[in-house]
Amino acid sequence: MLLLSSNQAINFASIMLTILVGNTKWGSLMIILMLRLTFPPERTADAITTVNSMIGQISVEPGCKHFRVYSDTNNDDALMLMEEWESMETLEQHIRSQDFRKILEVMELASRAPEISINTVSDSAGFELIKKLRE
Repeated sequence: MLLLSSNQAINFASIMLTILVGNTKWGSLMIILMLRLTFPPERTADAITTVNSMIGQISVEPGCKHFRVYSDTNNDDALMLMEEWESMETLEQHIRSQDFRKILEVMELASRAPEISINTVSDSAGFELIKKLRE
């Protein structure tokens, strides 16, 4: 698990989105789901254990390109889940799955309302752009 502050996690997620999407063809579409959860201290360990146990299962679902979990260094009780899907259809199938039901159960442990965003990404650049701009 990677430990990041809240701002670092958001910045890191943005960079990872660019890098991950940069590895695909221009014009191809992908869906990114980001979910930030904050737990009461007494429930954090259970939430982390449950989420970590799901990584392998979700990662092999049809259409899942990545499923990652990040921890916040400024708040030991906060996690960020980042999922990358090939299409909205595969994300919809995932949301209807038993695996997502477990995510919903973990969300029930949260002490604050979950922060969730589902982003449709059609164009992006990776390190090639950074290299080009730095020359």
